[in-house]
Amino acid sequence: MDPDSASGTSPLPRWAGAVGWALTATAITAWLLVLVFPGAPARSGPNCTATDGSCIGYPYTDAVDYVPGDFVWMVAAFLLGPLVAAVIVALQVRVPRSRTALGTLGLTFAGISAAVLMVDYYVQFTTVQTSLVKGELDGGLSVLSQYNPHGVFVALEDVGYFAMSLAFLLTGFALAATRRSERVLRRILIVVGALGVGALPLLVATLGTEMEYSYEVLALTVCWLGATAAGILVGLASRPYRA
Repeated sequence: MDPDSASGTSPLPRWAGAVGWALTATAITAWLLVLVFPGAPARSGPNCTATDGSCIGYPYTDAVDYVPGDFVWMVAAFLLGPLVAAVIVALQVRVPRSRTALGTLGLTFAGISAAVLMVDYYVQFTTVQTSLVKGELDGGLSVLSQYNPHGVFVALEDVGYFAMSLAFLLTGFALAATRRSERVLRRILIVVGALGVGALPLLVATLGTEMEYSYEVLALTVCWLGATAAGILVGLASRPYRA
């Protein structure tokens, strides 16, 4: 018997595989761009360990020296959110009728995550970067800068990746897993989602106003790794089932 019929679900649509592989490629590209351009350690905040005085401090206008390199990775990160949402849209056909509410909630949070992160990265790339280049350094630019460890950029990333973690967690619990690749995908989504969701209240409770970008770094890392793996597994799961 076809396991899809037994579970009351439908096969993944043909386009799901292409979107899955695109998600993996985009996540890997984002990783490479982050490692090649901004690199490590961080240029500002508590993780900046440079001893030559090169750490960027308030009002973060010295960041003009790192334009456009430090902003290039945001192009890939901008695309990551809608690709995650598209993958979760595709996975809805793998959600049994009894778990439709969970699947719908997962899809809703995927949409919220994509919207928040796209706005966040677009503002950095078109507003903050351009203002630095043109020397327009007034008007609250420092609170928008990605180099501000407690600025708007980090706060929006926190919201975006928390919503993405919720999307992963809820979708993982909602999925029917009749194939090996789907069972692995389900576990990965649940683990990644649980880490991303659980870390925020824990860090807020323990660090308070000193949290800075601690959650942002953790959630971004977990979500990007989860997106990389999920894209591969969706690509594999989208192949026609053979009894």
